[in-house]
Amino acid sequence: MGTALPWIAAILLAAGAYALGGMRRPNLPGTKAPWKTVLLLADPELGAVPLQALHVATRLVGAGGVLHVLAPVRLPLAVPLEAPAGEETERAADLLDQVERVAGAAGVSVRSHLHRGRAVRAMLREAVRSVRADAVIVQCTPAQWSELAAEITPAQAVVVPVDG
Repeated sequence: MGTALPWIAAILLAAGAYALGGMRRPNLPGTKAPWKTVLLLADPELGAVPLQALHVATRLVGAGGVLHVLAPVRLPLAVPLEAPAGEETERAADLLDQVERVAGAAGVSVRSHLHRGRAVRAMLREAVRSVRADAVIVQCTPAQWSELAAEITPAQAVVVPVDG
């Protein structure tokens, strides 16, 4: 199983890139798309590339725009923020690499942001302000959204529901 995992990941990335190709630019109803700066929250705790959210994000990035991808790494209170990279940080870096490959295959300029902190809300708030996001794409449940909603202002929020 250990040797099959890289092949499975490669096939999923190729399928995602194929699905995203050629479907980038249409506007969604009721939006002021495309935007110049879009921030996508890619949570490493979910384990996989958020393909639905990534698809929406690549459609909303305008010509000359940039897709910023935030991978938050939650650290418990017992671990100092300056601690050496752990398994969670490596998993987040791998997730960012995968998102960069899929979005790059769709012709979108990507900048990755790996933030380490205590709460996703604070990391998201900082990322929205630092990149001056026009829109934030979040794939989450309604309960998670109610927790994150206030952190996204003044950017436009686009919520992609989680399957299941």
